[in-house]
Formats: sequence, structure tokens, C-alpha cells
Amino acid sequence: MIDTDTMAASGSSVAMGARADDMTIVMQCNELGKILGLRGPVEERVLTAAVQNPSYAANLILCRETPVFLHQLLAHPPPPRDAIPTGELLRRGADALWRWARAGFTSVEDAVLQRRLDACQACPNLSHPPEGQELLYKLAGTAAGSKSVCRICGCPVARKAAMTFERCPDAHPDIAGLSRWGEPTIQETSHTDQAKGA
Repeated sequence: MIDTDTMAASGSSVAMGARADDMTIVMQCNELGKILGLRGPVEERVLTAAVQNPSYAANLILCRETPVFLHQLLAHPPPPRDAIPTGELLRRGADALWRWARAGFTSVEDAVLQRRLDACQACPNLSHPPEGQELLYKLAGTAAGSKSVCRICGCPVARKAAMTFERCPDAHPDIAGLSRWGEPTIQETSHTDQAKGA
């Protein structure tokens, strides 16, 4: 169920019911800026990277309350994977903005959080923050000197595991179609979302 009160409080017109297909790229940049708590729009390259790269989008939302880390991410978006035609960018951007506004402000239940954190603690991809970026990760809330970062996506695991919309980026070693969290993989989730939109 969509928490419309929370979304309306975010000030996002996507959250308040703006039609996705009526949004221009400039409007989408403004909306993403609002979702991230910025005073203005994000650059188009940030929007494009967020639409193409779910891990980058997740990191933006995870770090929206940690300005130093957020500004680092905004200044260095991953390069575009492929050129996206404007119409496709508009459609995908509107869909992504709706998902982020809908889920970006909610946390999972305690039992889900504990299951996710237990899986992260047992995961071979759990690592220390990257060398030279320890301060940024400390500002993002990771414990100094501990294994607290996912090597695959670069997210602080405690923050990532708490977010409703987040997905583990690694496949379960024994169960096809599930992540190490025991939830549908990112690819499976994307296919499900596309099927719902069809």
C-alpha cells in the first residue's frame, strides 16, 4: 500500500499524483532533487545514471540524509551504459521517480531487517570501506574498522538492509531467482515490475 501522507510530505509532485507521462526531463530532474532533499534539480546525467543503474539510485536515496556522501555521489555519477532515447528516458525516469517516492521513505519490519543483516554478516562480499573513502563511509554511519560495506554495490549494509525498496545485488548460492537475502533478485524484480506495467 502506498503511504500517500508520507509522499505528500516529501513535496514531490510525483508523490502527489502528477501524471508520469506529462513530466519532462527537467521536471524529473527537479523531482529527483526534491526526493533527495536538495534545493534544486539534479543534473540530467545524474537522472540518467539513476535510471540506468539501480545500485547508484539506491545509494542516492540511502545517502540523502548524509550531505557529504550524497554530494560525492552527485558529483561522480557512473558513466551512461547506453544512450537512451529521450522518450524512453522520460518513461523510465517517471517510473523510477514514482517507485522512489513511494518506497524511499519507509523501512522494513524488524524481522526482515534482522534476516537481511544476518545474511550480510555471512556473505563473502561483506568488506571494509574502500581505501581512501573511510571518512565518507563513517559519515554515512558505518562503524570504523569493521566490515560494513557490500563489495558489489558499495552500500553501507546496515542502511541498505533497512530500506523497503532495496534489493541484495548478489544471487543466493543455492536457490535460483533469489538473492542472498532470500528475496527476488534485482533482475527478477525488474521483470516483475515490467510485467505489472504491461
